[in-house]
Order: sequence, then structure tokens, then C-alpha cells
Amino acid sequence: MKIGVISDIHKRPYLVPYLLEEMKKSGVDTLVLNGDLMDMGMSEAEARDSITYVMEAVLLSGLETYVMPGNHDSFEALYPIIDFCDERYDRVHGIFSPTVLHGDEQDILLLPGSHMDGDFRFGTDAPSGWYAKTQGGATRVETVQDYQRLVRNNQAQGLITYHNIEDIVDTLSDTKPTIAICHEPMMFETSDAIDASALAGYRNSGSLDLYTLFALKNISVAVCGHIHEWAGYAHDANENHVPPGTFSRSLHYDASYAEEGRAGIVELRRGEARYTNIDLFERPDFASLRDIPRKHALNVRRPKRASSIRQLRLQKLQQHATSRDTPFYEQALHSLAPQRGPSPLRDASHPDPREIQVPVGIVDQAYSSHVEPFMDRRDFDALLQQPLYQQLGVVVSGIEHEIDRNDQYQSLLSSNPLQAQVYRDQLFDERFRELQEELSGQLQQAGVPQDQIPGLTNTMRSDDFRAFSKGLESIMEQFGQQRLT
Repeated sequence: MKIGVISDIHKRPYLVPYLLEEMKKSGVDTLVLNGDLMDMGMSEAEARDSITYVMEAVLLSGLETYVMPGNHDSFEALYPIIDFCDERYDRVHGIFSPTVLHGDEQDILLLPGSHMDGDFRFGTDAPSGWYAKTQGGATRVETVQDYQRLVRNNQAQGLITYHNIEDIVDTLSDTKPTIAICHEPMMFETSDAIDASALAGYRNSGSLDLYTLFALKNISVAVCGHIHEWAGYAHDANENHVPPGTFSRSLHYDASYAEEGRAGIVELRRGEARYTNIDLFERPDFASLRDIPRKHALNVRRPKRASSIRQLRLQKLQQHATSRDTPFYEQALHSLAPQRGPSPLRDASHPDPREIQVPVGIVDQAYSSHVEPFMDRRDFDALLQQPLYQQLGVVVSGIEHEIDRNDQYQSLLSSNPLQAQVYRDQLFDERFRELQEELSGQLQQAGVPQDQIPGLTNTMRSDDFRAFSKGLESIMEQFGQQRLT
């Protein structure tokens, strides 16, 4: 069985037909659209146009297709289109809740959504269901009509579809291997793993709940997207690289970053899997796109932090096991804790941050106020040499850490985790607006025309740091002003 995997399309839906063409040449019979069919910064109209374009290409391909949301996909834009295609076309299947495809040799678990943010979420913190985002937090709604009624009365600002993955434990086979396909990876231990994101300050940002589920049900093959810089890379459960074309019983593969022309093909055989990468930018007819800066984690120096991450995972498992009336974490903790010894650390010595002299600026201020607790200064200085969009990613990560230490958020997290997520989203929006205003002031001081500033700061809010960086650099070059500091 050959499965094509496309995810993280974001703002380049026009690349999808070419990816599908390559997949059909390779004999793919099944396609999974694995989340982020749109970009968070798009208007609803732009998002629907983008999703419609992608689905038209999918229908023309004739492939059996499973469509899952990621963290960038909005309910209002994605759900109506995919639901329509699901009802109208036999070969299109909208996957909005965890779904198991049963096969003779192995089962496939399709797990949509994100454990972190977005309209489609999974976890173990709340009952499965639909929750309206309201001023009072997350309000349970039973039907789409209930939600629409709240919207008409200006009482709701969005919808979260939440799935508690404890609900699916008993549906997974204990005798057949299960292959997982999900937008996000599980949580690993070191900075050499596919969940270690440079844009998140090199943190292991994968899902602890997925780690627990996979360990509990012996899921050793998992395919994801989401962490852009690892697209096209795979390793086993011990984080040893698995090269393309090699069948393995342990494989964790970041298959796609379609916005940069990358997608993957996974071939399954009796519980084993191997993968093939597709990279459109290697084709001569895509030479014009090669000037776009391409990021990949293997090109960035990353600090090893295995022991602390291992400790974090076990601490969280211990917390869940002792505070909840559920066997899910209890069983996982019992089976996992004795199995893993301490992970080896590379040389962790770092120079004194006070010895490093860097011009003071918005990014450097972000380090001292937000980033320092979770990232060494030497690694931060190395990141300053990367394109501006990565620098801004660190600032955003700093905001997230600042919010994580908020007392009210911490209080809600222990009493009502889903309410805490909604509150966290509100805090993030407020803090990001402050950052936009601060940046607007700096742009004004640098001589950037007033009418160009909103476009730049709005692009920044959309998380398209590449576009922001390019626009900022062209403006600064045009007006010959001093470097933004």
C-alpha cells in the first residue's frame, strides 16, 4: 500500500497539482491531506478559495483521499467545503475525529488536529465535543446550529472541536500493528528529533499525549507534518536517522511541507514502513522558486537537552497518573518509566552570556525578558544569524513562555484545561498586538512610510515571517535607513 502525504500547504495551494502528479507517477493509491490546507493569516474568503483549489486538484487526481485539519485550519473555512466533498464524492473522506482504518496486515489511525492550538484539538483535558469560544471561556455546544445561534447573538468568537484521545484507546488493536498519521508528532527527548523546532526555541514541541498513546498501544510507525524544518526527515523511536527507501518497524517521519514543494510517499508492508521524498524545487521547471530561503533543521546547530526532556515527560506522566481517575497514564507510566535509561548529553558547557556583546534591539530584549529561561545565549546568538522570520519566531516563543507563567492561566490549567486554552489564546492576541505596536513605532523611527507599516505588521501577525522579512528588507533598502534595532 502506497500512501501520499501532503500537509502544510499554507499560502501555496498552486503547488498541490504538481505534487499529486509526482505521486501518481510513483503509483500512490491513497492520499492523506494531513492538515494546514490554509494559513492562519488568511481572510475567510482567501482560505475558502485556497481549500477549494486544493480539493479541485484532489478530485481531478482520482485518488482515494482522507482530509484532516491541522492547527492553521479554521472551522468556518475548512469544515463546510470538506463536508460537502465528503457527501458528494465517494472517494473523499473528511476526518474530523480520530478514525481507524482496519486492514488485513495493519490498521491505520488517522488523528486530526493539534494538541497546542487551532480550531481542531485533541488531548486528555476535557470531554470530546464542540466548544464555542466565548467571553466566559469555552462553552459546550451540542450542534453546529447551537454554535451559529451564539454567533448571530455576538456571543461566540470561534469554535473548538475537541477530541479526548482516551476515547480511542480501546478501539486500537492489541494484535495487529497500527500505523499513525497525524498532523503533529509525539514528544521526543532531544533536539535531534522531528519535534524540535528552531522557531519554538529548539524546544521539543510534540504531544505528550501522543507519546503516551503510542507507547501504550505499541505504535512504532507514525507520519506527521507541522514542524516545517524537518520535512523529508525520519528517525526511529531512539532518534536514529532512517534513510529513505529503508523498510523499518520503527519510523517517525515528517513527510511534508508543501508550501516549499515537499511531500512524502509512505509504503506499508506488514507493520513495516519506508518512505520516499518528493521535492518539487529539484525540478528544472521550478528553478524560479529556488531563491526562496529554505530552512532545514539539519543545517542548524542545536543543543542536546535529552535528560531534561526525559524528566519532563516522566513528570507529566506522573502528574496525570496521580491526579486522574483513568488507567491511561497509570499504565503508560508503569510500562515506560523502567524502560528508558538516561539519554547521553553532548558537551553542555556554554560561555557566560554577559561576555557576549550584541546590539540592543527588539529581538535581544526578547531574549533577556522572555527567551533566557529556555534557550542558551550562544544558541540564541547563532539564531540571530538566521533570516528575520526565525528571529521573530523566537520572540513569539518568548510571548508563549511569558503566558505560560501567568498565574491565572496556571490556576485554570489545573481546574479547567480547556478554559485555560481559550484564556491563553486571548492573552496571546493581546500581547501580540502590543508587539505589533512596538514594531510599528520602530518602523516609523526608521523612516518607513506610514501607509506601508500596517501591511508589514499584519503580515507578521499571520505568522508568515518569510514575507515579513522580505518586505522589511526591501523597504529598508529602498529608503537607505539604519538597520532596525
